[in-house]
Amino acid sequence: GPVIQALLQEVIMLLGMVDITDLPLSSLVKEFMPQKQRGKCPFPNGNIFEGLLFNNLPSGPGTYTFPNGNTYSECTMYNGKFEGEYVYKLSNGDTVTGMKRNGKDEGFRMYEFNNGQVHFETMTDGILHGPCKIEYPNGQFEFLWYEGGAKSGPYVFVHDIETVEIGNYANGHRVERITYRSPPKKK
Repeated sequence: GPVIQALLQEVIMLLGMVDITDLPLSSLVKEFMPQKQRGKCPFPNGNIFEGLLFNNLPSGPGTYTFPNGNTYSECTMYNGKFEGEYVYKLSNGDTVTGMKRNGKDEGFRMYEFNNGQVHFETMTDGILHGPCKIEYPNGQFEFLWYEGGAKSGPYVFVHDIETVEIGNYANGHRVERITYRSPPKKK
């Protein structure tokens, strides 16, 4: 049934992490063990994984390259899906560093734009969900919340040391806001 299939897939993934060449196993056992080697695995969409292959599927560390030049470097795949830490470099100069679980972004992710803007994001099941901080190249920054991929709820935007904006997002748009300014300093 499905439980046995899931367990078998887990065993195959774990075997892919073990180098059996030095283990004292009989040649018969080694013959039937899944094969692990370094190489390239092209995908029908033109993407290419270069790294550790397990039964000709990407399963281990390597580099995943798209036809447009974007690459997942320092990534790991198991049974053809991303798993663990990665660095994703876009051809436009943007860089994303994060974690994948079962092929989807999960947990903390840092998105560095080529213009100097940096997003510190929280991902759940491949979707922006949770707290986020955005740092802008001009020194401004914003604390906000994502829910289901859209900006939602309260935010704080710091314009400069004297000006702070507080408000709410709804459906990804600012719907309420109040700006606080420090009173001028007395001389």
